[in-house]
Amino acid sequence: MEFGFLNENNSYTTKFIEIRPLNDINKKIKFLKDNFYIKNGWIYPPIKTDIKGNSTRPVVWYGLPSSHKLVLKISNNKDLQDFIPIFFGFLKGLHMFRDGWGHYYKTPINEGKLIRFYCTKEEICIILDKVINLYKNDYDIFKNYYAAIHWFLFGQSYSHVFEKFDAQYRVLDCCYKISTELNHINRARYHAERIEKLCTYYDIFLPNWAKSKDGKSTLSELRNNLIHEAKYAGEPVGLNSDDKQLWFNLKLINERILLSILGVKSKMFSNKLVRSRYALDWIK
Repeated sequence: MEFGFLNENNSYTTKFIEIRPLNDINKKIKFLKDNFYIKNGWIYPPIKTDIKGNSTRPVVWYGLPSSHKLVLKISNNKDLQDFIPIFFGFLKGLHMFRDGWGHYYKTPINEGKLIRFYCTKEEICIILDKVINLYKNDYDIFKNYYAAIHWFLFGQSYSHVFEKFDAQYRVLDCCYKISTELNHINRARYHAERIEKLCTYYDIFLPNWAKSKDGKSTLSELRNNLIHEAKYAGEPVGLNSDDKQLWFNLKLINERILLSILGVKSKMFSNKLVRSRYALDWIK
């Protein structure tokens, strides 16, 4: 099964899978440059044309060419064939899909756009096997993890800040559900305490805006106003921006939680949130 797109010629071999580059990646890079608008490492939906050749509007769905082949060493499994390209993309900071799947909005073409950490080849192989073990051990928890990873990536393709925030908060809620079932963390009394419980259990830095008092926090109030009152950052949805970029910082916490759920540890997780990329430095 083929998937993409990743401009890389490395192969990855684990206990359960192999990922191999196709031999025509350079040709496909040229195809993308010739047929898509690419800016700052992001590729945008192509523009439709009418019968006269005039530009009309962006397409509602588009696919990218495949760059790699996935080989399962265990029995062929549709869930893993669908999920591994997405999860491998997460580890590369991309939103990749198997052949026949595609994108609705912009998507990154350069590595690292959707995450701040980066992994060594050895770390990637071990993490891939960890997520497959999760699938083998508990299918229901795996499906929730699948949903969290997909929405973590997909939500960053939205244009509006309130949409990005909403997506990342849903990812946080999904991570909380997974962690209460998988690791039996102490349940939160209030919604605002969920992120506190997660960060405490996984030893992840908790910023002030996520700390609760009397069952409320800056984060939970932002979420409640969006969900229940159609307001964001104090104004009607769409009429104000998130000056503190809470959606982005929430994303930084989510990526740490998503890795921690699998048992991945990094000293950086307990440090303050950073916008620059950092080495996971998990395997010594």
